[in-house]
Amino acid sequence: APWAAAYGAGATSVGVDVASLAPLTSYAVYCAAQGVDRAASGLAAVLATARNVTTLCCQSAAFSAAPALLYDDESLYARGIFAPVTFAFALEAAPREALSVAVSLTNATTGAPLDASLYRASPAAFALTPASAPSQSFVVAWLRPNATGAVNVTLRFGGASVADFALPPAAALTAPLRV
Repeated sequence: APWAAAYGAGATSVGVDVASLAPLTSYAVYCAAQGVDRAASGLAAVLATARNVTTLCCQSAAFSAAPALLYDDESLYARGIFAPVTFAFALEAAPREALSVAVSLTNATTGAPLDASLYRASPAAFALTPASAPSQSFVVAWLRPNATGAVNVTLRFGGASVADFALPPAAALTAPLRV
C-alpha cells in the first residue's frame, strides 16, 4: 500500500508513519519520489532503495471496561435489579497466532488466587486467533454472600503470540475490584 508525504524544496529526508503493521514482522520498504512536474522515480531507482525492516514489539492489551464494584448477591443480577458486572479487554489488533486468555480473581493484598468456588467468570477463558475480534468481554459473579474485600480481576495471557503484546512481566492484566 502506498503512503505519501509532502516535502519542501531542498529537503534531504522525509518521515512517513505506516499504520496497521504487525509486530515482529519483516517488511520490504521502497521509496519513490514525484516532482512538481509529476515525473516519478523510475522502477530501477525505486528498487535500488529497497530496505528490509522488522517492526518492533509490541501491540497493547488493556481493560476497556472494568467495573469497580461486585455485589455479593448473585440473585440481584438474576432478578434484574443490577446489570451483570461485565468486564471487557481490548487488544490493539488480533493476534498473529494463537493467544490464550484465562480469567481469575486474586487477593488484592497477597496476590494469591482465590478459590474458584467463590466466583464465576463467564467465559473463564478465551482462545483467540487471527480471525478473532480484538475486543472481548466476560461477566464476573461473586458466589459467596456477605463476603467483602478487595480482589483483582486478572487476565493471564499465553500462547504463540504472547510476545507480540506489551504486558506486565507476569503476562497478565489486572483490574481492582471491591466486593
